[in-house]
Amino acid sequence: MSLDFEKYFRMFLEETGEYLREMYETVRRLAEAPTPEAWSELFRRAHSIKGMAASLGLGAVQELAHAMEDFLTWVQRRPDAPT
Repeated sequence: MSLDFEKYFRMFLEETGEYLREMYETVRRLAEAPTPEAWSELFRRAHSIKGMAASLGLGAVQELAHAMEDFLTWVQRRPDAPT
């Protein structure tokens, strides 16, 4: 069974673009009214991007998404972080 990389890469780009747009809107909402749900949504999107990148062997993108997860966790856990 062969993997049609080009097909899955196009799907990755489409889904990642959608997730990034959603993350942008979530960050805007966080600036107005921080909620735990918004933080979770950001983390889930970054985690999904990381997983999709890993499945396609896109190591640099996977590492970037992992760094996004780490950053979001760090910001959320700070004592002065908006909840």
